[in-house]
Amino acid sequence: MNLEQWCGIDEQIHIAESDEHYKLYAGLHYREELLERLAQMNLFNAQIFLNSFSQPRELVSMALENIADSKTKTLELKLHRVRNKKNCFKKTYIW
Repeated sequence: MNLEQWCGIDEQIHIAESDEHYKLYAGLHYREELLERLAQMNLFNAQIFLNSFSQPRELVSMALENIADSKTKTLELKLHRVRNKKNCFKKTYIW
């Protein structure tokens, strides 16, 4: 795999992940299992990059950031669910 092919795959994963994140934060129907699967794909793709390339440095930093983000995705989604559940039960009165 060359760098151009890797970038194409990474871009497709990023687009799909951005679409689901938009739905999540816009209050639309989203698929949590898809977000978790995309995080795993992102993790795997970042590991491929780190094993295959050492340049450009910006992509090395991005790959490390993707690994950290992917490993905490399940916790992030759980916290989002809990926060939304607590906000739904809280009553706010505007006078």
